[in-house]
Amino acid sequence: MLLMRRALPVFATCWALLASQLSGCAPAEDPTYYQTGGLGGDGSAIGGRAAGGQNAGSGGERSSGGAASGGAEADAGGSGGDDESGGTGGQGEGSGGQAAGGTGSGGNGSGGATICDGECRFVWPLRGEVSRDWTVSNYIDLEPGAEILDFRGGERSYDGHQGVDIAIASFRTMDLGIPIYAVAPGIVTAVHDGELDRNTIANVNDCNAIANTIYVTHDDGREARYLHLRKDSIVVEVGEEIASGQELGEVGSSGCSHSPHLHLEVFEPGGALVDPFEEGLWLDPPDYDAPPKVMEVILMAGPVSSVEAVQTAPPSPSSVAAGYNFGISIISGGTREGAVEQITFYQNDAYGFTLPSHTFDGTERHYMRWWSVSVDAGNWRAEVSLDGEVVEEVEFLAE
Repeated sequence: MLLMRRALPVFATCWALLASQLSGCAPAEDPTYYQTGGLGGDGSAIGGRAAGGQNAGSGGERSSGGAASGGAEADAGGSGGDDESGGTGGQGEGSGGQAAGGTGSGGNGSGGATICDGECRFVWPLRGEVSRDWTVSNYIDLEPGAEILDFRGGERSYDGHQGVDIAIASFRTMDLGIPIYAVAPGIVTAVHDGELDRNTIANVNDCNAIANTIYVTHDDGREARYLHLRKDSIVVEVGEEIASGQELGEVGSSGCSHSPHLHLEVFEPGGALVDPFEEGLWLDPPDYDAPPKVMEVILMAGPVSSVEAVQTAPPSPSSVAAGYNFGISIISGGTREGAVEQITFYQNDAYGFTLPSHTFDGTERHYMRWWSVSVDAGNWRAEVSLDGEVVEEVEFLAE
């Protein structure tokens, strides 16, 4: 049985860093959003690290009508690597007692408190399972100098980053409509919508794109800013009183953004930046060291040519051309040093071949690998495993 059109005599991994410049208060080097690598069908290494794309011009000043205009908030499309987050949920104090703010393990309900008792406590803004449905790709950089320092003393951020980046797998995941929920009760003070939400801006030097944005002032006077929302997804209005866990809009990639994610910023009434992790504001904070999980397995009819081709891929085809290169990619979230990720192919339930494994080094956070492979005609199944346990599979016909 011919397993691949060409043998793979050498399984090498190639890494490269694509850098770009960002003017203003953003870092001089653009951190990566996806950390990637893969092999071509002839054994040649393809891929590398994708430039994550800084996200600038996102929050912005409010116009007299209360909407966010351009502004100079800067945000990174994510650092190619670390990323964790845990389940969330929590409870909010309502005036008549406690109202469930959400469910555990990575989700929030929509019936949270309508007021805060003293300092507002936060529920997580995305539902789902940590590392699988969403992953924290960047924390706030607390170091004013050139060095990077997150709230745990690590470097899971980039220089000058002022928010928390919560990433989803890809644009086709975004197209499902991934809701964003209010972290705490308050009043909507600014809304901007209608901007293109499918940006893949790798080099944002002189980027002028505006993000779809929501500002909310909480009962304790702090302000939360939600950036990069999906076009026409915002469901709240300026002046509206909202509850903790109430839906605001959907995750997108508007503004100077490289991939779909939520960038959340929190400020004191006087304008000082607040790190909700450092301040202990989360009711149920996600784990800093969340273990890796597979977010998405992507099959492509043709060979993979770039990170952007993967993250913008259409739904996986049910069949590929036998004897010709097609693409397969894994997008994962979270990390644990020593964890092993593997893809194995089976033809009609008989073992076919195994692609080179990846051993996590503890820095990945949001990770993509891809290959271009070729198979004989027949029914095929690709199984993705973590530490020997099959966690995802994709079936397809080669004809």
